[in-house]
Amino acid sequence: MNTKTEVIYYSSNLEYYKAKLDKLPSSSSWSKEETDCLMYLCKLYDLRFLIIADRFALTLKDFYDTN
Repeated sequence: MNTKTEVIYYSSNLEYYKAKLDKLPSSSSWSKEETDCLMYLCKLYDLRFLIIADRFALTLKDFYDTN
């Protein structure tokens, strides 16, 4: 049986900071930009972890280069 899971993500910087995601213990080594990139890939590849893991570094590099 195929199921589809919705990727939950914030739609604005205000939501990110209001949810205090920047205060999580991992936030010292994990930036907002990395979170944005990961959520984008999760949605794009329908939570297929192996594909996401394969493309994360390259997509993150592109993400930083365009911002």
